[in-house]
Amino acid sequence: MKKTIGGIIASFLLVAVALPASAALDSACMASAVEKRDNAIISAWNAYSAKVKTALESRRDSVKTAWANTEVGVTSRRAAIRSAWRNFISTVRSARRELKSSRLSAWRTFRNERKSCGASAADEPYNSGNEGEM
Repeated sequence: MKKTIGGIIASFLLVAVALPASAALDSACMASAVEKRDNAIISAWNAYSAKVKTALESRRDSVKTAWANTEVGVTSRRAAIRSAWRNFISTVRSARRELKSSRLSAWRTFRNERKSCGASAADEPYNSGNEGEM
């Protein structure tokens, strides 16, 4: 039993020593890949936030205008309010789709880039897409 375990350990050591220099982890490459990924994700979140803020402001102004207009009937006011909400929901959904697409793209690029950083870089654990999902 001891010989078998010793042989297994020896074979792992030989494999580790026999790896080419290109298979060694390039820390600078990984740091660069992480930087690019996170900057892309931050940019996507900033764009999403700006679009949602604009949608909220537009909805606020449209609903206020509908309520301030005393010359129209109840039916027209309700239609204007419904329209404001429809536009808001549509804009937020679109922004959410763009955010998801941008985040997935950033992670896809990261996974491809880290493969070029060395053999052990591809084995690094990551939580793809779990940044900021609350």
